[in-house]
Amino acid sequence: MSLFDIAIYGGTSAGVIAAVQAARMGKSVVLIHPGEHLGGMTSGGLGFVDVGENWEYPEADYATRARIANEHEQWQRGLIWTLQNHPRVPEKVREQYAPWGLAGDEFVDNGHWPTQLYIREARRMIADHVVTENVARSKEIVPDPVGLGSYAMDSHAVRWFVSPRGFMTRDGGMFHPLSKPFGISYRAIVPKRGGCVNLLVPVCASATHAAYGSLRMEPTFMVLGQSAATAACLAIDYQLSLQDLPYDVLRTRLGADGQITRHDPPQ
Repeated sequence: MSLFDIAIYGGTSAGVIAAVQAARMGKSVVLIHPGEHLGGMTSGGLGFVDVGENWEYPEADYATRARIANEHEQWQRGLIWTLQNHPRVPEKVREQYAPWGLAGDEFVDNGHWPTQLYIREARRMIADHVVTENVARSKEIVPDPVGLGSYAMDSHAVRWFVSPRGFMTRDGGMFHPLSKPFGISYRAIVPKRGGCVNLLVPVCASATHAAYGSLRMEPTFMVLGQSAATAACLAIDYQLSLQDLPYDVLRTRLGADGQITRHDPPQ
């Protein structure tokens, strides 16, 4: 049986960056991923959203999640087929979409169809610090940032409904740009004090729905992945729990590695 200093679950962009950083700091690391396609959204491309059909997913059992995944697949296949073939679609539109197809060199063992859904947002950790809209809007400045977020607070619609004028309308979406980057607290990626002492969560981090709409971006995940790996390596070196790792020690190493944790506007 092989033993490793650090185990990382999920070959997303955050997981890959965390593995690289841990190796750079001299630790043995294993990256565990349930598929063969590494990189998450950065290498998997974009997808369609079946608005309103995903409500059950975060708390669902495996059978229900499988049903939801199948419903999304059928909806997406049906949409593309309709755009390419249905006579009610204008001919020019059908011609535009006619060349679309699945990548011939990807997911060859699954009919070239991706094996996982892209889960934009689901269950998240609740830590001693929760990233809120006030943090994202820089109304609250955290004392222990380990990275910066900067994208707008963004969320897709959650349901369709018929407006009073009789039109199909989407509800629940938002897009609120931010005036400047904001710091993300170390405490948002570490479990509550008294909880698990050797776990870091840079993706399903402690954040509200509004703030997570900004924090969920792949570049931000990569930043948090590097910072999480750095904290893990330092905790091993100092023989400390992650909650007891002094922020000054972490900040010094992050700075030495070129990690930007504070927004200093040009003078």
